[in-house]
Amino acid sequence: MLWHSLWIRCAAALLALLPGAICADNGNTALRIGAVIPLSGSMSDIGHSLQASINYAQQEISRKIEVIYEDDQFQPKFTVAAVRKLLTRDRVQALIVFGSPTCLSVADELERQKVVAICISIHEKITQGKKYIFRVFASADALAATTAKEALKRDYRRVAVVSSISDGLLSVSTKFLEAFPKDRVTSHQQIAPSDTDVRAYATRVVFERPDSALLMLLPQHFYAVVLQLRSAGFKGDIFNAVTLSNTPIKNQIRSLAPDAWYVDVDNIAAAPIRQRIESRFDMELSDEGLLGHEALMLLSTVKDFGRAADELRAIRGYPGIFGKLTPQGQDFFLPVTVNNIH
Repeated sequence: MLWHSLWIRCAAALLALLPGAICADNGNTALRIGAVIPLSGSMSDIGHSLQASINYAQQEISRKIEVIYEDDQFQPKFTVAAVRKLLTRDRVQALIVFGSPTCLSVADELERQKVVAICISIHEKITQGKKYIFRVFASADALAATTAKEALKRDYRRVAVVSSISDGLLSVSTKFLEAFPKDRVTSHQQIAPSDTDVRAYATRVVFERPDSALLMLLPQHFYAVVLQLRSAGFKGDIFNAVTLSNTPIKNQIRSLAPDAWYVDVDNIAAAPIRQRIESRFDMELSDEGLLGHEALMLLSTVKDFGRAADELRAIRGYPGIFGKLTPQGQDFFLPVTVNNIH
């Protein structure tokens, strides 16, 4: 996509002046980690959940770790600026970055600079051909395949697909369309992130008379589309991958679509940690927020940051909160499951 290509070029230009060498660490000195997450904007609920889970992990780790947070509002231009500041001014040794478009905006340059980063992201392109960029999330393939399997199990015959134009969400939508019978899909509409008027998209869905709608939407679109669909008389099932794990979105649409379901990371094994984090920080944690805990714990295993990438790739059966983790190349894939919002 044009806007994504522009951000990649901008990222390269802005980050090109960064020093490439990361000093080796002997495992005894304090680690300095940068976390670029959305602490404001439409994804702020996830950002604050990530911050809480990272802070909790920080307290669990015996090694001294300093985490420096930067708010990118889930906008690539701010991600680029935040990463530049963390590396040049704060001299962090590694990064945690949330989101597909945000990670994609800095991944190539971080790789060139040999800076280790763990991205909490769906999109597989983030780690393709990389040695220093890692990913912690469910794979887009698993999310799409599980969503398609559940849709077939529910015998959906006419599925309308509506996606926000966001790298990770589109990746899952595309893979769903590859896995699901084409003659059961009525259309695939795409909404630009800046588009606030969603009536035309909802009108087309209703006109096609589907029995269900896969909504792969950003938070700023989700409630508006569901509200328009219900207002226009659509009574079919609503389902999703990932977005409905966002607690405010889930709460917003519960009265409009009490039978909605979604596919996301299987958090059952992480329930005890989740309860402790929520109790400690007096908040309801977004499902994706737990991934911040996992990312920091993985980075804490590194003894020598001069060899951080090799050490992370060598991990076998790490006892993570979601289960044992072994990287597949650069990716720490997590299990997925089907959830109901009620």
